[in-house]
Amino acid sequence: DPRADIAGSVLWDGVTVGAGAIARDCVLADGVTISAGRRLERLAVVPRTAAPNGARGQADGDLWLMPLDAASR
Repeated sequence: DPRADIAGSVLWDGVTVGAGAIARDCVLADGVTISAGRRLERLAVVPRTAAPNGARGQADGDLWLMPLDAASR
């Protein structure tokens, strides 16, 4: 959506970003849908079904969110 604010982020194939959503310093993997108005910062985001076993991070609906901060490694 042209009303989304994407900065310093990498979007893979098939990513959908809703109106007013913000993604700063993120990696959005294949097939990820970010809902309208959602704010994401410094995250790798994959579909929940694609998250490897034992992956750090947390489930959020149909997404798996993994922090990109060095301190969380």
